[in-house]
Amino acid sequence: MQWYILTGTTDLNVRGKATNQSNFNFLLDTAKYFYEPPPQSLTVPSFQLHHHAKLTDLVQSLITGYLHPLISKKLLDCLSRFKTVPTSRFFPTTLIGKKGEEYPYYIYVQHADFNITDYDRSIFSKPAGLDENYQPAYEDLTIKASNLRDVLDKGGCGARALFIKNNIEWDFFVLAGPPFLWMARDYVVQALQEAEVTGFCFIPFQQGDDFVYEGIVRKALRIEQANSDGFP
Repeated sequence: MQWYILTGTTDLNVRGKATNQSNFNFLLDTAKYFYEPPPQSLTVPSFQLHHHAKLTDLVQSLITGYLHPLISKKLLDCLSRFKTVPTSRFFPTTLIGKKGEEYPYYIYVQHADFNITDYDRSIFSKPAGLDENYQPAYEDLTIKASNLRDVLDKGGCGARALFIKNNIEWDFFVLAGPPFLWMARDYVVQALQEAEVTGFCFIPFQQGDDFVYEGIVRKALRIEQANSDGFP
């Protein structure tokens, strides 16, 4: 079974990006609905598509972050066919296009799952100043972490070798960090590709992958450079 990391494309020519149009506190104003259904009347204030951005099925916003993107109805319908954690929520909002046109979109939110990382095999690192080239340096934690709290208490900032458990019941989920990852099974990715959803980069995940010296953006760049003659 192949897992993938789902993230937005790094290609500026096709990346959707939007800005929140109000003082709505996204995290505080939606957090109470993680463990109870949101009311039918709840609508998140609208977002404005950036001037040079494309209208894609996956749209990223600084206010909601990489792990809580705006998604189209088409993308929502596709994801709804698969099994995910009970705390997943899709909050309705509106995306305003460049000419003032309005599109129904949703903010995908999920409490990160703390029980998927295999802490017995994973290796976590912490900052260790700068190397001889004045680049950030890291050193592995000397004591094995047994959970996320252990990693954070020991100063861990990322997984140099990330392993996830084998008996995962979900088809897609957000993995508790570090690193925070939106992950999906291969058949979910296949369904998204067949539906021709736009705005994504699908990064194959391998057990033991390094997220300290090669983060999400660098991985996405490597994938998209390999798949395109002219990009970036």
